[in-house]
Amino acid sequence: MSTPSSPPSVPDPRAAAQQPEPNRTKVLEISEGPSVAVDHIVARLDARGLPCPEPVVRTRKLLNTLEPGQRVEVLTDDPAAPLDFAALSIRTGHALRETQAEAGYFRFVLEHK
Repeated sequence: MSTPSSPPSVPDPRAAAQQPEPNRTKVLEISEGPSVAVDHIVARLDARGLPCPEPVVRTRKLLNTLEPGQRVEVLTDDPAAPLDFAALSIRTGHALRETQAEAGYFRFVLEHK
């Protein structure tokens, strides 16, 4: 006769988003709490060096951990990123608020729907 085991705990997706792969994407910061204002960047994701489609995949996962109105800033050097992030916005409904070409990389700000 076996003893009942407790159900497995479900990992917090925000904790997973903060665990970068070695030498890969890292979430620079996530601000939490009820005082976080709408239209405020609450997470920064540095996806430079990742091949397509990883910057978009990781951004989408991070956006899914945020509340409506909260924003994420993404840095990537993927040359296809401008088209990929525009398509992500159209497919998911998350608003693409800013697109900037910086020296050697792109900067995007997306707002959770």
